[in-house]
Amino acid sequence: MYTSQNYLCSYLRSMSIYRVFILVAAVIILFNSNLSYALAPNPGAVCSSSFSQGSLTNADYTNLVSAVNTNNYVSIAGNAAGSIPLQIKMTTVESSTSTVRSNFGVITTSGTNAINIRRTFPTTSDFTDVTLEFRNSITTQPIFLTNVALSAFDIDYANSNGNTFDDFVQITGVNESGATIAGTFQQITGSNIIFGQSPQGQGLYTRTTADPNCPAKDLGTQCQGSVQFSQPVSSV
Repeated sequence: MYTSQNYLCSYLRSMSIYRVFILVAAVIILFNSNLSYALAPNPGAVCSSSFSQGSLTNADYTNLVSAVNTNNYVSIAGNAAGSIPLQIKMTTVESSTSTVRSNFGVITTSGTNAINIRRTFPTTSDFTDVTLEFRNSITTQPIFLTNVALSAFDIDYANSNGNTFDDFVQITGVNESGATIAGTFQQITGSNIIFGQSPQGQGLYTRTTADPNCPAKDLGTQCQGSVQFSQPVSSV
């Protein structure tokens, strides 16, 4: 699942970009809903005064989902009045042909659009890989975004009512040397999510099995996990 809370920051002279997007790829993914826990800003989503800052619009989410796996780039409307020349291409890959792909679409929660991904995987090692590639809308060349910060929602553990799954979310980026790097964990007040090592790598998961399952269809902090990249990345 993705969701909103996205910021775009671009240095006015060099056009490198800060960006916040929200990504979740887990075992079964639903949006969470609990008015006691409102969406929290990612602590890493900070721009200096020498950068321009924008945010993805609700229409940007709809356009990205409409163009998924078409090999087409989407021009981002939330581009700080045109000062951030950003286009994004979204692709997905399923590790197994037996994965049940229940949902990949836009939902609206409290007026904010989000991309909801729901999957039922055949084994605990299967996954959905979602890639966002960034390019300069003027030159059509890859653009390396600085200080990228991302938040994921509805990362939970369920062991009741016949639903048994343990969500694990791994967020990586590709830096200027072509290496795959992981983001640095950003602590969210009120969140049950931690960042640690698993057989699949470093990622976000629920703190303990005693934590409550995430409620449905809201961007609450209880199940929000966030990371930020210290190096510029051309994709996440």
